[in-house]
Amino acid sequence: MTTLEEKLGYTFQSPELLENALTHSSCANESRGKLQSNERLEFLGDSILGMVVADQLILGLPIMVMEFSVGRASQKSAALSFNILEPKGTKWHLYRYGAMAGNYLLMMFYTTVGGWMFSYVCKMFLGEFSGLDAAGVETAFFYDMLAQPGPMIGWMLVVTFLGFGICSLGLQKAWSASPRR
Repeated sequence: MTTLEEKLGYTFQSPELLENALTHSSCANESRGKLQSNERLEFLGDSILGMVVADQLILGLPIMVMEFSVGRASQKSAALSFNILEPKGTKWHLYRYGAMAGNYLLMMFYTTVGGWMFSYVCKMFLGEFSGLDAAGVETAFFYDMLAQPGPMIGWMLVVTFLGFGICSLGLQKAWSASPRR
């Protein structure tokens, strides 16, 4: 592993974990228990990727389908589009409540994550993480923020107001006027 570290110009903090990540299961099987393979890390990565894909399918896909099919057809918001496109005698207008709830849930999710990211970037530029290793940053930032809902809500509001501010400056008009790719 020292040859790899020399070529990369980087010293790994956990050489055992690096060795596990680079060891194929066939090599670990031949070593008769002396080495661990990368399968455990592979399964962890696969499960995290599966959670992200499931999250996007559950939260993002219905909103995107509704936006493209219903919202674009009526040229109105998702909530108003069900009133406009509703055939006589049907109950389509009731689906607008689901559309509004989905939009609110999606906005809550993305503003919370955006608030975390904006907070992280601000604290990084202010140098609050200097001298900390990865575990120290994790404790100093993520665990502390999750333990204190006040700052988390504050950063979420900052991102929300920044988003409203950018949109109020005419982002849609600027995008419409730009040449298409």
